[in-house]
Amino acid sequence: MSQTLPRPSVFVRNPILVELCGAGFTKAPQSKYYELRFPRITKPFRPSERSYMECLTLRGLRTIALETVGREAHYAEKKLWGKLGDKTVEAQRRELKRQRSIACWEEKLETIDRERSRKRRKLEEDLEMSL
Repeated sequence: MSQTLPRPSVFVRNPILVELCGAGFTKAPQSKYYELRFPRITKPFRPSERSYMECLTLRGLRTIALETVGREAHYAEKKLWGKLGDKTVEAQRRELKRQRSIACWEEKLETIDRERSRKRRKLEEDLEMSL
């Protein structure tokens, strides 16, 4: 234990697992790790439901943080989170993300249009049959 920190007065003998929720992740400029912003406990688990050994590892938490802030693991190791990286790489990444988003929305809208056309044709056929 660090000599600068006071000795703990209480140790948890039977730890429990809890589910946390937060407002995102932050990283101090000189830190290697991300922190959960405004963490709050949303669900405590009974020891009979889940053991504390089933918790998320630091590596798993880092992966979630990197996905949340939009960084890839290999890229984040090279650059600090708060600094600007290579603008051409960043611009290419943003453009690729934008293209994927456009393609996804076009596919969704085409699906909706096909469904509406199908319903309209069926309605017209039913109307012709009734006449």
